[in-house]
Amino acid sequence: MPPVQAAAVPGGAVPAPGEPRVYGLANGETRILIRASSDSWIQVRDRDHKPIFTRELHAGDTYHVPDEPGLTMKTGKAAGLVITVDGRQTPAIGGAVRPNVYLDPERLLAGTAVAD
Repeated sequence: MPPVQAAAVPGGAVPAPGEPRVYGLANGETRILIRASSDSWIQVRDRDHKPIFTRELHAGDTYHVPDEPGLTMKTGKAAGLVITVDGRQTPAIGGAVRPNVYLDPERLLAGTAVAD
């Protein structure tokens, strides 16, 4: 799967510099949404640990996570992320660096997605 690029905003326009951006499958099958409440670097990896999305999200940016099993995330500022599953906010993953967060809907909702 190639790295995901910014999605166009409604009407086909590209957001102005400094405007929040939407990445990932904005109109596709996705249950998990990651929103940056402050600047935070993330890397989403597939089940084979290959990066499929690496970017610093700025406050207001969102990433629609592909609905695929086995995805994990590494983040450099976990406290700056708000994650929702099916529109429901999950317990915060908190802290600073999180090297292994399972992007599994049930684990996220249960608050058990962070692996030590």
